[in-house]
Amino acid sequence: MTTAIIQALNNKHPNTHPSKHSGTETAAVKSNSSPFFAEQRLASNALSIQIEGFGSLSQPLSETALSALRHLSSSAKFGSREQTLLDKSVRDTQEIDAAQMQVMENDSTFGEMLQRMCHDLGLPAHAKLTAHLHNLLIYGPGQFFKPHQDSEKLPGMVASLVIVLPLPHIGGDLRIEHGDQEYCFSSENLNESALQCIAFYADCRHEIKPVRQGHRLTLTYNLVIEASQADDLVAKPVKPALEQALIEYFAEQSKLVYFLDHSYSEHSLRWDMLKGLDSQYVADFLACAKKIGLVVHLALAESHESWITEDDGYNEEDAIPIELIDSDTSLSCWVGRDGQKVEFKQCTVYEDQVCWSTESRDDDLISEEYEGWTGNAGNTADFWYRRAALVLWPASEDLSISLELNYSQALAHLLKLSNKLNNELNNELNNELNNEPSKSAHLSEILSATDLSKPAESGNAEHFPALVMLACNLREPSLAHKVLAHFAMQTINLTCLDGIIALQQQYGIAWCQSLLTHWCNNRSRQHPSTLEEINIDVLLQQLLAKGGAHELASICVQHYLTSLYSVSAYLAESSPKHRKTQLSAHLQKLEQALRACNTLANTNLSQQLIAHVLDQQEVFPALKLVAIILAMHADGCHQLANWNVLFRHVKDRLAAEARSGQRDESDWSIAAAAPCSCEDCAKAMEFIRSSTQAHLVWPLAEARRNHVMYRFQEQELPVSFTVLRQGSPHKLILTKDADLHKTAQQHSQQIKHSLQQLAACD
Repeated sequence: MTTAIIQALNNKHPNTHPSKHSGTETAAVKSNSSPFFAEQRLASNALSIQIEGFGSLSQPLSETALSALRHLSSSAKFGSREQTLLDKSVRDTQEIDAAQMQVMENDSTFGEMLQRMCHDLGLPAHAKLTAHLHNLLIYGPGQFFKPHQDSEKLPGMVASLVIVLPLPHIGGDLRIEHGDQEYCFSSENLNESALQCIAFYADCRHEIKPVRQGHRLTLTYNLVIEASQADDLVAKPVKPALEQALIEYFAEQSKLVYFLDHSYSEHSLRWDMLKGLDSQYVADFLACAKKIGLVVHLALAESHESWITEDDGYNEEDAIPIELIDSDTSLSCWVGRDGQKVEFKQCTVYEDQVCWSTESRDDDLISEEYEGWTGNAGNTADFWYRRAALVLWPASEDLSISLELNYSQALAHLLKLSNKLNNELNNELNNELNNEPSKSAHLSEILSATDLSKPAESGNAEHFPALVMLACNLREPSLAHKVLAHFAMQTINLTCLDGIIALQQQYGIAWCQSLLTHWCNNRSRQHPSTLEEINIDVLLQQLLAKGGAHELASICVQHYLTSLYSVSAYLAESSPKHRKTQLSAHLQKLEQALRACNTLANTNLSQQLIAHVLDQQEVFPALKLVAIILAMHADGCHQLANWNVLFRHVKDRLAAEARSGQRDESDWSIAAAAPCSCEDCAKAMEFIRSSTQAHLVWPLAEARRNHVMYRFQEQELPVSFTVLRQGSPHKLILTKDADLHKTAQQHSQQIKHSLQQLAACD
């Protein structure tokens, strides 16, 4: 479908060859002839040149004067990425810097020439070129400059200008390339009196052929474009074929990316700096976009291609791409139609959403990587290109795509619009949203077709307040529910309470109950062994203090308890070692839940919670529950239903342990559950439960040793496992903790002290 677009744009038959080889169909066609240079002549008196240490540069220039001029000059350097190099095998010429010269131009003559060049280069109609002197170059016999591309030396630099002074020479042709086009500017002369001038776009590769006789003297300028970014490109009539092709394309696709012919940097990517056919083609797209309702941006695209290559498998230089196996394109550095930078994130587009009039060329290549023959895998080569692009999408999709590329910014804009809303946008606001004057739609219709669920992916409530405000502005219960339906109860924290109160006031308690119940059913993206980072009792108290309904508070607490039960079940199945590391945090959450049930005075919820505690004795050891009971009793939080059941359970469990008596000094037994039913683990358990054995030396093969150690190290038992690497097999040594009896005595004292504390609360 993109082929039809390019065919309509270029008015030519499509050529479906990819950029590296003519075997795979893509949406490429040969472009029309593109203006990439402009040639003019000036009278010799149009310029007056003064050189420091030399004086006036008059015509004709004598051999003596030429010799003096060369004496003042220095060898010219050139830029290569971040470096400035001096290499006469690449550039062999002399230069005099602009700082050493004063060039006076005839304002009217020189300015008129620049304006003609601006037109011939195909720049926007309102554009104006200004010339900034760079240097004077002297090419003598044999001197040259190999193919290269000029860098952007100044902000807004769009082209380079070369003015050849009337000095006899043969050779020294300037060869300029752009894509598959080429132009040779010959300035050689024996008796020329006029100034020969040529301007060409800065992204064109060019070279100076060797001078064969005489000297070639040139002034070089950087041409900077001056135009308001608010200026429109020249309005063009709609191309019916292009309009139809775009309508058919967007019936199935959401985005279109059109690669521009010329190169642009992040700084030069501007509507008023589009070059040659780029300016014309973009104007064609804009005419159609305005008529059929498309949103347009400029962007920089990085295109990656992976190819199978044909070579000997050893020499990278001989690798010939023969089959495209994969490609992808990402967009960044966005510019809106108003000329302002747009804070959109980088995004990837599909291969069938990308088209071009000119294939990517070596000048666009920013990186390549070759993977040679590895036996089973073939040879591959990867190429990365950077190109500028025009990006279009339907105005009806603008909100959805804007949310995708910058959710916060798009939501803020949507909220701003909705603040002016009663039940629907008036035409003026709707036009602002859709970037088109002729279509009227309700905000509800727009939001009904829009996915606002992005915050759910990040698992936090960052956008919750704005979405609540939007939902309240809508005054439509079903649509407000859609706006907020993607949240989960796990995302609700203290910052969300004002929003819940606002929703309760706007839509009522029953509506909010339905929404919160829906949130409870949304699955958490968190690990099941963790609870959300909130204090449920604090949240509950603040919700009620702000006027929140008890029905809503009960849903919040019930959800919290459900999460607590889930974590308890997870810990019950975990190893004792892991359970020990999580115990403190889990007990803290239990206390918060008990306090919340007390605050809410909800008998059903408190009975559920206490029954759960009694059922999960491994997760909630009685001795660890004492601190919670004492703290809540001190704060007067012991009136909740079934509190006495919990209190008696803890007291009875501790009393039973106390009645079992002190551990005998000769008793080395350890109560533990077997982690495995295999024969080796059974033998290890015999030792652990033995009342007489404190030490075991056990010859055991490595795999069996590792199995036993792995199984028992997660049990958190007072037993050490070491290996004595003597004999065959090596010996596994199990040693019970020497402080086993001391630890048992301390535990017994803790139980006794806890029972005394509980008795004071009875």
